[in-house]
Amino acid sequence: MKSGRDSAMDFTKGLSSGNVEEYLEGVSEKLGCTNDEARPFLLALRIEYGIPDRVTLRAHQIVHTVEEALEAAGITGLSAAGAWDSVVKLVASKSRDLDNRDFSSIDLASPDALDTDVLTSAKIARRTIRRNDVVVALSANSEKVVQYPIASNLWVREPSATFIGREELLRKVSEHWENESQAKPAIAVLGMSGVGKSELLAQYAWKHADSYKFAWWVRADSWSSMVTDLAVLAERLGLPAPDSEDGLGQLKRYFLTNRGLILLDGAAAESQILKFIPKAAATRFLISSLDQSWMAHVPAIQVVPLIDEDANALLGSILSSDSSERLSTLNQALKGLPLALKQAAGYISASGIPVETYSEMIHDRASELLRRSAPPEHVGLTAAISITLEHLVEDQPEALKLLHMLSYLASHGFPTDLFGFELPSREDGVGAGDQLSQGTVDIERLAAMELERISLPAVQLLNTFKDHLALYDAVADLQRFSLVEAQRGGISFHALTQAVVRQSMTEQERRSAIEAAALLLNKVANLRPFDSRYWPHYRHMLPHFESLIGYLEGYRFLPVNSLMFYSAISMSLGSQGVKETSLSYAEKAVAAIDHLDDVSADTLVFVRTLLVESLTGADRWDDALSVADETFEVYQDGQLDPFSVGTLHTKKAAVLHLQGKLEQAMEEFDKAHACIDFSVDDEQAASISRAVRANKATLLREMGDAKGAIGEFRELIDEYPGKASRNGLATLYSNLSLSYLEATDFENALRASKKALDIDYENSDGNHADAARDWNNAGLALLELEKPKQAADAFKASLQIHERLSSRQSTVYLIARMNLGRAQMAQGDFVAARRTLEETLQGQESVLGPDHREVAATLANLSVVYSALRLFGDAASAALRAIKIDVQVYGEGHPELMPDYNNMASALMLSSNYRAALKWLGKAHQIAMEAFGPDHVRVGMCLEKIGICKFGNGEVSVGIADMRRAIEIFEEKLGPGHPETLSCRSILAEMLQGKMPLGLVGRSS
Repeated sequence: MKSGRDSAMDFTKGLSSGNVEEYLEGVSEKLGCTNDEARPFLLALRIEYGIPDRVTLRAHQIVHTVEEALEAAGITGLSAAGAWDSVVKLVASKSRDLDNRDFSSIDLASPDALDTDVLTSAKIARRTIRRNDVVVALSANSEKVVQYPIASNLWVREPSATFIGREELLRKVSEHWENESQAKPAIAVLGMSGVGKSELLAQYAWKHADSYKFAWWVRADSWSSMVTDLAVLAERLGLPAPDSEDGLGQLKRYFLTNRGLILLDGAAAESQILKFIPKAAATRFLISSLDQSWMAHVPAIQVVPLIDEDANALLGSILSSDSSERLSTLNQALKGLPLALKQAAGYISASGIPVETYSEMIHDRASELLRRSAPPEHVGLTAAISITLEHLVEDQPEALKLLHMLSYLASHGFPTDLFGFELPSREDGVGAGDQLSQGTVDIERLAAMELERISLPAVQLLNTFKDHLALYDAVADLQRFSLVEAQRGGISFHALTQAVVRQSMTEQERRSAIEAAALLLNKVANLRPFDSRYWPHYRHMLPHFESLIGYLEGYRFLPVNSLMFYSAISMSLGSQGVKETSLSYAEKAVAAIDHLDDVSADTLVFVRTLLVESLTGADRWDDALSVADETFEVYQDGQLDPFSVGTLHTKKAAVLHLQGKLEQAMEEFDKAHACIDFSVDDEQAASISRAVRANKATLLREMGDAKGAIGEFRELIDEYPGKASRNGLATLYSNLSLSYLEATDFENALRASKKALDIDYENSDGNHADAARDWNNAGLALLELEKPKQAADAFKASLQIHERLSSRQSTVYLIARMNLGRAQMAQGDFVAARRTLEETLQGQESVLGPDHREVAATLANLSVVYSALRLFGDAASAALRAIKIDVQVYGEGHPELMPDYNNMASALMLSSNYRAALKWLGKAHQIAMEAFGPDHVRVGMCLEKIGICKFGNGEVSVGIADMRRAIEIFEEKLGPGHPETLSCRSILAEMLQGKMPLGLVGRSS
């Protein structure tokens, strides 16, 4: 008698060949139709050119369970024949749906990657039609609507088609969460390895996914793996990466009110993970773990080996031709452990060995293992796997070598496409942000040299599996013996099976396996970490890097490759905004290089420079400066490649710039530029020179020389090489926009920001930091052009991108939020502006400290808001604090002090303290005259307020004269119809009538 799976496979083969005649009678009887009607139904199941897959296997069961599906759906008045069309449409939609294709083989960098023919030729992923899918199809015309998750990655872990003896455990999970008001949000599924904990999670998730807003499988073997998988979920939900306390906090707040399902597979009850699990939430957390200490924190369900009846049933579902007595004997040796039962049944089915012979082999092998003090609970599994491995040695040696290599990688989702992957050329698209320092080159060269010395078997293994057919044959062999599962997310391999395989290996086999794995991961580490096209590769491969690095360090193999892996991951995660995890890998790289001998000074400096950059990204500026200064002290310039020194000077300058120490930052950039002059590599020198010049031009702008900055940026844009990175060109346009803003050329500022945005969206959806920066710049220009509504929309676009990429406490996010407050002010919504700016100020003081220049900018805007709300004391206090900060940062007489002086004067004017206001306005007027000349718009703005103050102080004729002079400037520079000109004329008219003008309330300088 054939098993259900064998029968289904025969059915699938019949569909592939178009030979469906033998099934017509049974199908027509089930569907209540004629043979002629049943024939096209069966042929409709020949999807994807008859390739056997899970859809057609499930179709066999659907045809034979239509009545049960109708009953489960509670659908009455619909016959099986009436369900025919619904089921056909369901199968067809599953085959056509692009969501069910695996696009990992497509080169997304290719210009035609998204063409229809390329997409539709992508290989078909394994798919499942569940009972609930059929129910939904049959209920299509009813009022019942099933909502599917808005975000789900359950395809990374599909449930087994054979699930026996755990129904009661599933019921317990469901019952626990039925009472929404009392149920705790987390349940831990506990038990020893191989008992079926992950399978229980998968079965529950796939059965109940449509009850949740989102359902997400998380690899929880380590905290960094958890953060990586949760970051992808956060991106799908429109939330920032959970890489910081703020990002984690936002995700947890989302969990409080949104019903979702988080599946934490393999999570230990460690402090970080325990802190992540909320005490109460709408989202549910289902945890699988070996760690029994979960019982002290959350409700737990213990999973134990199957009872004899269920174990025999599981064996019988695969070995249906054997007697229950023989299966019971086999189970006695395997102790009811599901992983061992499937392993044994897979071997017997694949090899054809009699069950009784295999049972004797297991018994003998188990006795031997017990004599070696093997753990008794896993003796049966270990014996079963060892028998299978011996078979592979003789009959499938290549499959065994693949198994050896996989045992040193993460247990989930290893992509087989990596074997045939060839690294793209680095020659195209290298720009200002992609320079390769001598340290980077040294690490890559040394890592490559290490790999050139790897053992011959490792090289032969990788060469063998470059042939897709050989690879697929090996994977198929391992699947037949139930050693691995090939799912849409890649090859999965139970951690306990991995451990048994590793124990079985010789020293030479171990070395070859680890070396082969390192050679594969080296391909990923050679992808440019700053290139957004490769960020998904780094995220997906992170658990595999972590697993392999542990063995590399444990056996002291390939130490430079470990260093390279740490460095590449740190750079990639830092570019993605995952700052804390990036920093942790930079720290690991520093620790790794301390254990290496004969490493060049340039390599040491490169790794420490990477740490400086990671500390800067995490807003740990003092620590970043400390590391930079220590590095300069230890390694003298004469010992290093000029580029290494110049890069470190540039990173230090960036920190000083963020701290508002502009003169010191300029000195560091000058040192970096001087280092470049020693270079003999003209091309690389030109690339770095452009970056340093751009940074120096930015400092010129911030130090008051906007015209000089404009000239430098325009020259850099004109000289920009056509083959260089477009991102670098967008950055230049962005800085040009800011320089035009400083020069009050707002139309050109808007044009430059739009040009930058055009480049940002050329090859992406704009969901990156550059686009957020340029939306902010566009908002600034629109604000100055008296278009506050459009400006607010631009700032909101910037904030939305930042919220997806990083924490709400990042400096760039806070700047964009401050600007949104300014736009709200310009629209006259001072209440909203006050709330926005006070929240911004609190965040800035926390991140930047109380004396940073950005804090002063927010205080200046708050001063205007307080004045508009008639909180004159608060307005004066805010303005005075801003003045003190800006004098410390810029020095007396700097143009940045003008808004502070004007804001202080406005608060005093509106409280009728005109004499005191004139003191501050006099300072602002003097700066404007010296910095911009007597006919500049900013001089006119000062004269406007001076005229009102003098008028209010009794100096009527002098005040009217100052107002007339302000109008002359506005008419000449802005035009007679400009709002500023018209407002000034209105104020003058009131003054001529002897009225005290009140037109300055809420206006900012």
